[in-house]
Amino acid sequence: MSDFINRRKSLRRSGAILSVVAMGMGSLLTVAAPVRADNTTPTQGSPSSGEAAMSAWDPIAKAPVALLASPAYQLPTQIYSPHFAVLPDGRFAIPAGKQVTLGNLPVNLVLSPNHQWVAVSNSGAGNQSLMILNATTGAVVETIPMKTLYNGLVFSPDSQTLYVAGGGTNEVFVFQQQKGTFTQTGSIPVSGYPTALALSPDGNTLYVTDNLGNDLTAVHLQSGQGLSQQTVQVGEDPFAVAVSSNGQQIYVSNWKSSSLSVVNAATLQVSKTIPLWDETVLDAANVGTLPGNLVLSPDGKTAYVVEADNDDMAVVDLQSGKVTQWINVEPYPHAPFGINPNAIALSPNGRRLYVSEGMLNAVGVYSLVDQRWLGQIPVGWYPMGVLVNPITGDLFVINSNGLGSGPNVQQQWVGGMIDGTLSVIARPSRADLVQDTQTVVQATVRVLPQPLNSVIPLIPGKGPIHHVVLIVRENKTYDEEFGDIKAGNGDPALTLYPAKITPNNHALAQDFGLYNNYYVDGEVTAQGHQWVAGAGPTDYVQRTWAAYYSNRGRTWDAGVPGTPANTDTYGWEQNVYSDLWAGSLPVTYPKLGYLFNDALRAHLSFLDYGEFVEHDPITGNVLSVLKPHLQANYPGWNLHIPDTQRAAIFMDNLKKRVFPQFSYVYLMDDHTAGTEPGFPNPNAEVANNDEATGEIVNAISHSKYWKSTAIFVLEDDAQSGGDHVDAHRSILMVASPYARRNVVLNSHYDQMSVLKTIELMLGMPSLTVNDTYATPLWSAFTDKPNFAPYVLQKENVPYLFTADVMNTPKTVDAALSANHPMSQIEQASGAVQRKVLTDYYKNWEKAQG
Repeated sequence: MSDFINRRKSLRRSGAILSVVAMGMGSLLTVAAPVRADNTTPTQGSPSSGEAAMSAWDPIAKAPVALLASPAYQLPTQIYSPHFAVLPDGRFAIPAGKQVTLGNLPVNLVLSPNHQWVAVSNSGAGNQSLMILNATTGAVVETIPMKTLYNGLVFSPDSQTLYVAGGGTNEVFVFQQQKGTFTQTGSIPVSGYPTALALSPDGNTLYVTDNLGNDLTAVHLQSGQGLSQQTVQVGEDPFAVAVSSNGQQIYVSNWKSSSLSVVNAATLQVSKTIPLWDETVLDAANVGTLPGNLVLSPDGKTAYVVEADNDDMAVVDLQSGKVTQWINVEPYPHAPFGINPNAIALSPNGRRLYVSEGMLNAVGVYSLVDQRWLGQIPVGWYPMGVLVNPITGDLFVINSNGLGSGPNVQQQWVGGMIDGTLSVIARPSRADLVQDTQTVVQATVRVLPQPLNSVIPLIPGKGPIHHVVLIVRENKTYDEEFGDIKAGNGDPALTLYPAKITPNNHALAQDFGLYNNYYVDGEVTAQGHQWVAGAGPTDYVQRTWAAYYSNRGRTWDAGVPGTPANTDTYGWEQNVYSDLWAGSLPVTYPKLGYLFNDALRAHLSFLDYGEFVEHDPITGNVLSVLKPHLQANYPGWNLHIPDTQRAAIFMDNLKKRVFPQFSYVYLMDDHTAGTEPGFPNPNAEVANNDEATGEIVNAISHSKYWKSTAIFVLEDDAQSGGDHVDAHRSILMVASPYARRNVVLNSHYDQMSVLKTIELMLGMPSLTVNDTYATPLWSAFTDKPNFAPYVLQKENVPYLFTADVMNTPKTVDAALSANHPMSQIEQASGAVQRKVLTDYYKNWEKAQG
């Protein structure tokens, strides 16, 4: 371990990490270190080192948003080494320290009191497991497969017993250590979805937050097993729990209530509820702060609570019961929102706070002595947990998405195939943090030279495009649909919907631009619609989607677009539906809302065709300010309804000259119902979606609005197929008189590139850090327009939902589809979806001869 630490410190001082990356990429990548505004070099360890470190962000802070871009240029998303990957959003993962491969979606870690082991909870939608690692070397000692576990971990004071929260099993598992091996010896039933765990100092009482029960349960123990229980109601959706050093007080952070509950250990009664909401921050008054992990100061007088939906840490005086300070995590004044600080740790001497910054792939380092940020440390993709070794000061950071997925050519499902990682990092000096912060900036964002004669304006809203149509569809990878296009970088062996089934998609891609290097930013629909409509999911969604996708005890509380029967939505209901609507769950909503809210703030005209519409927007509790922006007769999620019917509603408006500045059109039939009896077969659903897409583009291109319009067609995620480059690579089509024609484009773009381009064209501000730092679609457009209209292509397979295209009980995989209905969004696992769709296409292809 000492050799590793010395090597890591040497790399920090020499800046060798980026040099090694640059050499490893050959001529593809040139990394230039940022230059301080005053061109001075900070003295090692000097008091100004914190300012010097954070000054790496100065060029970003001073640049116009339009010129900010991800650093990938034309590099494809790929894992190049354990220390370098290009992520779907075009950023780099350049994690510091030693990297250890973990399991699917690690969400929490804990260090044993004897400093011998680190336990990790891998709580993904794929295989779940409990991992035990050597705390000195970081090596994996043991991987214990688990049917279900979620988040909570705590060791007994003697380090011989490990308690593991079971989440959806409604129990806490008990493991005993013997000769270096942990064996489950029992379980303790605890209702309400046990989520976080803490022990009294004597180890005799186990405290459990019941996340779906709004309770704290105290389990009285003997020999590691539960004897009796007491329960007290705390706030809504309790998450983290901590116990005072004297054992007299228990502190619980409440996700939904945005509060800290103080519980008297002797009486197990709530003695105080401390609100953590700062009403002066931002503008969505009924959206909370999502307080998560918390840590107590050594003297027990202060609690530090990360608030992922407030981009800050709340500093709570536990004696007065008030928040005395909110420490913002922004790296520079007026930095974009949405960094998602989601875990926190205190240095052994109590002088530093370490905060994992999910959306920056970094750990921020804050000096409680100097009351300022000292710098940032680069880690992997979306860190979710951080702890400090109290003896050495070394950091352990879990990265929930590790270095990414890689390709999925062998039926892997993107939602269950990604391994997280652990970064083991030597305690950084202030001088180390100067180099580390430069690495974070270089891995996150760059400043582009000013493009010449671009139709994407540097001053938002000042270009020739005055109307934008965003068409959002479902689930396709690049290879799944475009793998058969010879001019592109495709694998036809993975293509399920070639030109014969999707002639309009293929014509749009080939007549305008074929985007070889475009990616979605999430894995599944729960994230995908949040990315497309809101520039990123909340930390709540990131931590919980896997449980309900794998039927492990959570309901679909992040919502389903368009379905009438679900209990909640992803939606923009915090600014659309009144608080009286029972389904509203603000913890799933981005703090600044969605593109619709953005359009309202920018005073743009807009219409929403089907996104986040669950019940009748005429009779439902829709806020009056937004009711005119919902297309009331547009069908939401229903795979019995053809997308051509939806397109007809859009085109009818177009004929009536109802064509606002921004139109959001949801066409969902390419999701397909698989081979579920009574629904159209996959080819018919996809072909109908293709026809509807083509009809909309055709109609606009033959209208008077064509000369000032840009149309973007994309998928919410890429989970239904395979791709030989990366499981996140997907479909993008751009149609406009100003769109380049007959070209293959290799620039690295993602969903946020599309959002940012729309925002710049129409004059909307960026929503989050994700669209702010995205690369606009510069190479997609030309300043020399071609006003020739699009020519609608004729479908080659039956696309009308008539009796002859309906699945029957004899259709391939009909029983499997009936038992795992794709007609109900996300009720079938990704693995089932891939099998059903692949089997159907192979049977159809064979029948074609």
